[in-house]
Amino acid sequence: GATVWYSYYSRFKEVHEDLDGRAKLISTALAEGLEQHLVSSNDKAVKQMIYGVMQSDRSIYRIDVYDPFHQEITHVENSLGVKPESHSTELPILKQVIWANILLDETSKPKLEKSGTGKERSSQVLGFVKVTMTHNYLLAKQKTRFGVELLMSVLALSISGVVAWMLSASLTRPLRDAIEVLRSIRGGQ
Repeated sequence: GATVWYSYYSRFKEVHEDLDGRAKLISTALAEGLEQHLVSSNDKAVKQMIYGVMQSDRSIYRIDVYDPFHQEITHVENSLGVKPESHSTELPILKQVIWANILLDETSKPKLEKSGTGKERSSQVLGFVKVTMTHNYLLAKQKTRFGVELLMSVLALSISGVVAWMLSASLTRPLRDAIEVLRSIRGGQ
């Protein structure tokens, strides 16, 4: 009983850990991908991108895009009547700015130096992306797998029990006959 409960609980926990990892990955990808669309104020491309991501993973419940003041720009929600997770992942959408220094060397030719260090890089928050996942689909898969595994275990245990009974019957019958012969010899027959 405890082993079955532990197996079920570990699968349930595995689903939630997997969803957390997926939410972080999707939020990161969206935050980086939406940067250019927000800079160019291309709302159609923003919607198109989040619709595309939404269609690629049924475990996404909702994607929200906010401006820097947390006012909603747009959102897409799963319309299949599933329940959301209790928490969501929110990341800032940053506009990356790289400073370039133009230096003149001794021959008076311009030399362009780009640097990607933290001092020369700055970022501006363009908005936020928030991803809320749903566990319905993954949990349904895990429940099905768990049911199949439990059924296979019960079937294997039943077959093992039948084989053990047959083996014990095939071993005890000759022993019983041998004991009866010994008793009859001892009894003088």
